[in-house]
Amino acid sequence: MGGRPCWKDLPARFPSYPTCWRRFVEWTESGVLRNARRRLTDKLDRAGQVDWSEGFADAAFASAQKGVGA
Repeated sequence: MGGRPCWKDLPARFPSYPTCWRRFVEWTESGVLRNARRRLTDKLDRAGQVDWSEGFADAAFASAQKGVGA
């Protein structure tokens, strides 16, 4: 996917891609996805299924334009 979801490639059993995108945005902005991830992580941690010695970070970087703000 190259780091960006391609909403048009969702399985046919999913709602239309505009609906999926809209719900993703709504759930992200409202905190639903963050809370679901936190609850899942907490449950897995209590079950001893999380290895906190390993992890990763995902970030996007863009070069600043030269001369901007100078």
